[in-house]
Amino acid sequence: MNRTLVERVRCLLSQSQLPRSFWSEALNTIVHVLNLTPCVHLEFDVPDKMWSDNEISYDHLRVFGCKAFVHISKDERSKLDAKTRPCVFIGYGQDELGYRFYDPVQKKLVRSRDAMFMEYHTIQDIEKTDVIEFQYSDNLIDLDPVPLTHFPTQVEDEAHDDQHDISDVETPTQVEMDDDIHEQSHYEEAMGDENKMKWVDAMQDEMKSLHENHSFKLIKLPKRKIALKNMWVYKVKQEEHTSQPRYKARLVVKGFS
Repeated sequence: MNRTLVERVRCLLSQSQLPRSFWSEALNTIVHVLNLTPCVHLEFDVPDKMWSDNEISYDHLRVFGCKAFVHISKDERSKLDAKTRPCVFIGYGQDELGYRFYDPVQKKLVRSRDAMFMEYHTIQDIEKTDVIEFQYSDNLIDLDPVPLTHFPTQVEDEAHDDQHDISDVETPTQVEMDDDIHEQSHYEEAMGDENKMKWVDAMQDEMKSLHENHSFKLIKLPKRKIALKNMWVYKVKQEEHTSQPRYKARLVVKGFS
């Protein structure tokens, strides 16, 4: 049995591309799955069911070592910070609810049950955010200002210096979108974009909305039936009365099999 566990630990670490230091997390995950697996010595009953006398569910199972975006609570971030952090899924909670994650940036263990899993991605796909350092310089360069709007330069009647008609002022009626902001056509492009975290937040909002509205239900696929694939659709929307674009993501079903 010990040899079997060691072989399975080696397979998990190889598949997830995690270092050997995560062997204990891999072992705990294997034991967790074995306790949910029918056992020959128990007449094909499930060990966890016999121990707890509860119905067994497999909906919570995830791919060990996969990439996940873990939600950051409001008390741990400011309004301008990202709502999620990229982590690696390394196991299940014991007595507590939720999952166990490893944050490769801050190098610490994170426990959470609010996360979005990318089960086809590993730790190698997590790109560390480059920290840009700004240095103050006394050598400032004067630049010629570029006029954005045109204002009246002369007053027709000097006797009415204190009176101004705002209709005389030309103001911009539309805010142009930054040329550096591009809509993405598929998931891989969005994850490789410099605004990746904004796309992730948009996908998080979409998944949260789908769950809250009970838009889908997980069921077992009937025999001789083919499941339709889904895809992410991305859109950058320019909101009225603001210069900040809104990143939107929608999970849609392909209309063909």
